[in-house]
Amino acid sequence: LGIDFATGAIYLPGGERYSVAPEVLRDAVDNQGQVNRQRLRAIIREASGRDLPLDHPRLIEQRGSLEQLAAHGLRPSA
Repeated sequence: LGIDFATGAIYLPGGERYSVAPEVLRDAVDNQGQVNRQRLRAIIREASGRDLPLDHPRLIEQRGSLEQLAAHGLRPSA
């Protein structure tokens, strides 16, 4: 599973790919840069029809750089 918040690309297992407007994905990020996993899950379900568990213990969250966050009007969280 991969989500590119800058482009709106959603990469799912098995090579499935979907695209949503980046603004839609930004709705899943709060003012502190924290991802609301329930909202993200709903966005993925709406785009793909698949309900993916985003609470899996092997889920790795990789954050963008300060410059990437600033380009989207977000602040990094401590």
